Amino acid sequence: NNVPIRKQDLLPFFNLTQELYTTALAKVYCSSYESKDYPGIELLPINIMSYFSKSNLTGYLAFIRIKEEELNKGNQYLTPYDYIGKFEADGGLNEPIVMYARDPGMVIDYAITGPWVKNISPPENNNEYIFAFFVPNSENTIRADLKEKKYAGKKLGEYLRECEASDHMNWDDPATMQIVQRIQKNTINQIKKKTNEIQMSGFDSTASKLSKKLGINLLPRLVKNKSTGGSGGSGSGGGTKIRSVDFALESPVINKNEIEFYFTLKMSQGIKNVILSLMIASEGGWIDAEAWEKEIGTVFPISLEELYIDFLKPNESKEPYLVKYGCTSLNPDYSDDILEFSINSETVKNTKTKIVIIPHVLNPEIVGKIKLKTKDKKYQFSFKVE
Repeated sequence: NNVPIRKQDLLPFFNLTQELYTTALAKVYCSSYESKDYPGIELLPINIMSYFSKSNLTGYLAFIRIKEEELNKGNQYLTPYDYIGKFEADGGLNEPIVMYARDPGMVIDYAITGPWVKNISPPENNNEYIFAFFVPNSENTIRADLKEKKYAGKKLGEYLRECEASDHMNWDDPATMQIVQRIQKNTINQIKKKTNEIQMSGFDSTASKLSKKLGINLLPRLVKNKSTGGSGGSGSGGGTKIRSVDFALESPVINKNEIEFYFTLKMSQGIKNVILSLMIASEGGWIDAEAWEKEIGTVFPISLEELYIDFLKPNESKEPYLVKYGCTSLNPDYSDDILEFSINSETVKNTKTKIVIIPHVLNPEIVGKIKLKTKDKKYQFSFKVE
């Protein structure tokens, strides 16, 4: 009605939305913008492989986790879900909101369900929100050598415009392409890294150093299985080498009934995946979880609690790819364009005893941490490498 909408008149949620968009847009165009109103905004690159001729960068995600009082500056307003018309979320679990837009900046959707937010956990506190805004690198050019020639040489911005529904409320790939799907997947992974990241322990405190010494001296060592098939190394840092896979463990650290240790996994000669399965020493030799349940009939006494990957270093690259994400027995899977890994069960009783690691680069070195939980510390355990 000829009344301009000024920044000072914006409701806090829409002011934050504009700040998220501007922060991501500036980075896309090789500039920078730091919000004075919301300094907690972080920028996360969204990369996908094998589709673009210039770079793997499809755009930037501006992300913030913010408390209600920080958003509203101490004033009373309706919830963000009311303002975006998602009334079903009002009074719920504060579902994360992911927004996305192409040039010239019209928000396509404020997603709280579906492929943009799948499996992103809400904040633990009901007075916190998670907001993210994806802005594409519209000038990036699709490769000319793709099987689907219709989009060869097109800019990402044009492709997204063709993927946009007639009501401008969604992006959908054609059947032969997966650019939007992979942007969605990597957006989710980046948000999960920020919200669910398992913090690597420094082990620098006196108590941690003491627990490490106790672990080395009192706990069974991670012994090496010298038979065909191999297993994990000793607590002093030994390991196993099988089928061009080198798996080395550092000394364990004990905290009550939990055991943590760092590991290095090196793959060579084109090995595409590695499976690590827990084993326990018995009178008849090493026994895995499946055989334990069949022969002994009780729950396998050691289980996997966490698998954390710090970084992956491709063989041909000097720079490591920082993963810094972990999966747990409750959230057992992770995947992006560089790496997939998961914690799995091999038994009817659903005890987590198997790790699967699938890199999408050749001959990588992978560094991370494994946390185990044991009911009885008398058992000697190791890993079978397949």
